[in-house]
Amino acid sequence: MVLALLAGAGWLAKPLWQPWWYAATLCGGSLSGGELAGLLPAEQLRASEDTFGSGRTRLTCGVDESDGRHFVLDVEAEIDTGAPLGPLGMEFTVPRDVQDVYPASVPGFYGKFGPVIVQECPELGRDSEGRKQRLVTKVYTHGVESDASPESLRTAVRIANTADAETGCGAGPLPLPERVEPPRELSPGRAKGTVCGWLVGRNLPKSPSGKAWKVLAPTAPDASITRCALVDSGTGEAALHLSGWYGDWAEKPFERLLSANVEIPEGDQPPRRPARPGLRACQGPVRRRTRELPRHQLHPEP
Repeated sequence: MVLALLAGAGWLAKPLWQPWWYAATLCGGSLSGGELAGLLPAEQLRASEDTFGSGRTRLTCGVDESDGRHFVLDVEAEIDTGAPLGPLGMEFTVPRDVQDVYPASVPGFYGKFGPVIVQECPELGRDSEGRKQRLVTKVYTHGVESDASPESLRTAVRIANTADAETGCGAGPLPLPERVEPPRELSPGRAKGTVCGWLVGRNLPKSPSGKAWKVLAPTAPDASITRCALVDSGTGEAALHLSGWYGDWAEKPFERLLSANVEIPEGDQPPRRPARPGLRACQGPVRRRTRELPRHQLHPEP
């Protein structure tokens, strides 16, 4: 009877200490119990498959619901070789804008399901087509958060640092951010050095509210994934979003991104060409071909 009571008490109390247990035993022991406590629901859970420490190029770990049918935390870190259905496939395929790009210290963005960190791997050389290989780290939470939080961002950074060391990527450790930085607010005339730098010196039409335009720029101009928006300061509504993906990315993901977001008239298909730095603009429903610009045209050399 006493044993049964003790066992029952342990079962009821387990959700309280689960985050610290999983932090110590999963994902190479790199996580924080306090951060997991903000991401995991207060219910009985179970660990999912953990491949950290296996030496593989794709590392996974996480936490599932007690029946094992659904995840509550899914962690993946993988070397992206540019193959068609790689780790960024979901982000490229789903029609969406990169709304939440992280500050310059974190090379990534808040994706469809959670933080995504993308780092170049100088120690792994280049793939068969001469592109740099990248380490992609994703942290997905199910039903816990719908917006970027310090807990999920710091968890993603911890995983990225662990995976960087295990895979031999050579990207170097990322600093743990204290918070999710808000985007910088600039006047169009001060947008030089952002993706909206072309607005400097332009005569813009009057905003719908009659108030001044402002530029929201979340990232530094040298980030591999960057973004800015032109916003009516009177209503807070964005009239234009610009997302930039810089580097020698595989061509296939961009083909999927275009096919999901852009309608190209029959017989007007662009010729195939090597992948290059691109810029995507979105202003309401897109019904035209997007324009690609070399990066030097967006950020002219001084």
